[in-house]
Amino acid sequence: MFPEGTTLEKKTLIKSHEFAMERGEARWNYVLYPRVRGFELCVEEFNPESILDVTIAYPELADGILPSPLRCIRGQYPKEVHVHLKRYRKATFEASRGDMSEWLKDRFAEKEELLKNFYENRVFLGKRVICEDAKFGHMVILGCAMNIGVLFFTYFIVSAYPLVMLCIYGFCTLHAIYFVQTFGK
Repeated sequence: MFPEGTTLEKKTLIKSHEFAMERGEARWNYVLYPRVRGFELCVEEFNPESILDVTIAYPELADGILPSPLRCIRGQYPKEVHVHLKRYRKATFEASRGDMSEWLKDRFAEKEELLKNFYENRVFLGKRVICEDAKFGHMVILGCAMNIGVLFFTYFIVSAYPLVMLCIYGFCTLHAIYFVQTFGK
């Protein structure tokens, strides 16, 4: 899951700072204040054997450039993407089961320090990793083309065969209702 809930943009960072200040919590500049209720529910319901903590860094942030959907639309993709993974086994978070919010906030405080260090030194924990270049522009164009194709195909099916689509929609709706009712049983 994604406890930050949204992307690190200027307006979301301001909202995160305001939210933290209202609660007397620390303000972070590299991560947003986590949304703990969804995280607590996932841990409670799924009872995972481990939690994989993923921290992503973009070197452009060191220059003060915040990511935004508008930058992607303009074709301004990150030149590099750095990923730091850390696995927490059940024993490390089992003691916090009653109040996972504090455990999660502690992880986000660690992420803040990890990212701060990254943007000062351009490496995670002093370990430089050589990566291959990814063709983001090519993948985005292919993804957009696929989505447009699916859109036109769906439009064609709906307009040419409305009864078939109504049946498929009804089946999917009943299927979803069934899973909602049986969730957790």
